[in-house]
Amino acid sequence: MVKPVYLEDLTTCQIHEIPEKIPKTIGRERTCDITTSPDFDFVSRLQAEIMNRPGVGVTMVRKSEKCSVSYGPEDNPTENELDYGKGTEIPMRSYIAFGGRYILRLLPYDDDQVSRLRNAMSSQTTLIKRGD
Repeated sequence: MVKPVYLEDLTTCQIHEIPEKIPKTIGRERTCDITTSPDFDFVSRLQAEIMNRPGVGVTMVRKSEKCSVSYGPEDNPTENELDYGKGTEIPMRSYIAFGGRYILRLLPYDDDQVSRLRNAMSSQTTLIKRGD
């Protein structure tokens, strides 16, 4: 069994769980699993889909032709742009940029930051599990 991975939303301080084999959608639309602010006009209603795939890793598909999705290290999260409609493996601990401004960080299950945030009692930290 593959352990879940997590996306840390650096804007809201939320942690989103990405379990194995269940695709999660990201965008402004309220029906997306991971939603951004509706004011983020640089993020599409359905921007991307992410999946934790056993034996493959974490893959992301860009679903928007007009809004960009990229990933890279902390100092350059726009280093690698995803092609529209093509699944791309995202390395663990990468920073993922939507429109170059909305940033998520991909973290493994056993990451110290995830453990601290999962166990935090702070009202600013929320673990989001939707659609399981």
